[in-house]
Amino acid sequence: MRNWRSDKGFSLVEVMVVVAIIGLMTSAVVLAMPSRDDRLLDTLSRTGRLMVAVERQAVITGQVMGVHFSDTGMDLLVLGDSGWVPSDATIDAGSASFGDARLLDITVEGAVVDVADTDLQAHVYFLPTGEKPAFTLTLASGAKKGTMTVPQLGPFEVKTDG
Repeated sequence: MRNWRSDKGFSLVEVMVVVAIIGLMTSAVVLAMPSRDDRLLDTLSRTGRLMVAVERQAVITGQVMGVHFSDTGMDLLVLGDSGWVPSDATIDAGSASFGDARLLDITVEGAVVDVADTDLQAHVYFLPTGEKPAFTLTLASGAKKGTMTVPQLGPFEVKTDG
């Protein structure tokens, strides 16, 4: 009778060692790839969507709405008889923070705005007619920098340097 045993091929241990080596090499490649950190881009996009919501709120309510910027976020305002007061509008309040990003500057219609002023004044306003000033908001998160540009007409644009 013939012996069916053959020494040709690989043993299970040899195959498992090769699979483990391939897994380690794949892990090393994945860890060496740069991470795609979109938090700054997400913050700028969320801020842009909030600006669109405030603009719509001004049109719907017939009130002049404003946004007061600080280093870490923004406050929604409404123009009352005695000046700017905090808004009680129910627009996504969680979006009012810049998270770990910080405000570098804001330019409204070509002029740099000083946000260090603690007075409750609107840096950007939205009229009930749908009009608004063109403005650019620049945020930084770590070494990354990004801008949100809001034209007088049309959609906002977001760009990051990384």
